[in-house]
Amino acid sequence: MSAGSIVRKWDLHVHTPASYENQFIFYGNEDANTYNNNIWDKYISELEKVEDISVIGIADYFTIDGYKKVLEYRKKGRLRNFDLILPNIEFRLDKFVEDKRLNYHVIFSDEVNPNTIEKEFLEALFIKTPGGEDRSLCRENIESIGETLRKQHKEFQDRSSYYVGCMNITVSLDRI
Repeated sequence: MSAGSIVRKWDLHVHTPASYENQFIFYGNEDANTYNNNIWDKYISELEKVEDISVIGIADYFTIDGYKKVLEYRKKGRLRNFDLILPNIEFRLDKFVEDKRLNYHVIFSDEVNPNTIEKEFLEALFIKTPGGEDRSLCRENIESIGETLRKQHKEFQDRSSYYVGCMNITVSLDRI
């Protein structure tokens, strides 16, 4: 007799330590020592505690670096509690709703090679600088934009160039 439909929970918006803005920290020396000061080991261990979700989408802003790192752990036999792990790239659009910038997600099949996503999709996109200039989407350009803004604005001094760049760049939906 057939079991009928099976309902499975998916969470397609799971950020990683590779996200420029994330909440992954150690809570004291004991926590850090447990994971040999490797925040990725802690992150993966926390994901392995999840029992009620069968599919996750690794969502990082403007990159799939976190997805590639998660795949490294999976190849080592970790994260077997998930049936499927998908790459999900989150973009900040150049459009607003009231005073809030819109975010947009692009989710790929796990059958698409991460290098193909980077070379043929991400690097073919253009990001807009705060001054309106178009540049190709790559980490080097994000950091360059961030460094320029850090020099111009004191409030950005305590943040990395990458963080500041990600906070300020946008992508046009027409170009995705």
